[in-house]
Amino acid sequence: MSVKLKELKKIITSPVILSLLIVFIFFNLNLRIEEEYYFTAMNIDSVYKEIDPMQIAEGEIKQYYLRGEAAETVRSEYRNFNKRFDELVKNGENKNLFFMGPVYRIHSLLFHSLFKSFIFEIIILSVLITAHLVNYEFDNGTQVLAYSTKRGRNLIKDKFLVSIFSNLVVATIIIGTGLGVYFTTFMFLMVGQMATFIE
Repeated sequence: MSVKLKELKKIITSPVILSLLIVFIFFNLNLRIEEEYYFTAMNIDSVYKEIDPMQIAEGEIKQYYLRGEAAETVRSEYRNFNKRFDELVKNGENKNLFFMGPVYRIHSLLFHSLFKSFIFEIIILSVLITAHLVNYEFDNGTQVLAYSTKRGRNLIKDKFLVSIFSNLVVATIIIGTGLGVYFTTFMFLMVGQMATFIE
């Protein structure tokens, strides 16, 4: 058995590293399935029928106590918006689905929360794996024997290569399981099909 395989076996048999890897994988699997896109698609026509831009304008004027020229400016802007809004409804552009950023923050979950946790998890495991490999002989009291031989003097190079390889494997496992669960939870293929389904 080569030295690199023995070093890799040390990582695989380490209970701390394995338990942390399992905890991080389960943390990434903790995503919930939301059906809000489906319900939005089914009710989108009634939602757009209830929107009255001029009523919104009057509400804004009352909310900010606008009078005179300021109130007329708001009404003018909302009249322009009302024309564009009517065009959108007439052309059927209102039936396009967009990602609900304010509601479920799907993109924020992926690019901010999920990748942030990936980075911290990979950093923690990389440090632990590297420290475990480098200190293994010192922890077990075999450093005198291991480093005194001709092969043992180059042992740190093998530890370095195994550390890089195992860190890449751990990063692949963490990112792979996290993104796998993310993309099975939020089916982006359905978003394109929903627009066709509404029409």
